[in-house]
Amino acid sequence: YDQGPQVPDPRAPEYEYALRAHQRWWQIIWRSQSERQFKITPMTPEFGPDGYLHEAPFSREPVADLWQLNQWMAREEKQHYERFCKD
Repeated sequence: YDQGPQVPDPRAPEYEYALRAHQRWWQIIWRSQSERQFKITPMTPEFGPDGYLHEAPFSREPVADLWQLNQWMAREEKQHYERFCKD
């Protein structure tokens, strides 16, 4: 579908493999940034803006709540980064 994300809801168990793959890539990026003494590392999830989140055919109802998705992703990646820093 036009402009749609590859994973409409990363909380879904069927997309756990994709979430974990992306998290491994982020660890590689963070390691590289740490070696280069970066102080800040931005992260932008791709669930929005309107029209980007997957919608059901005909009804055009979003498959998930965009605000909840972004809140969840922010918490998940903050925790992921904290675990990474402890290792």
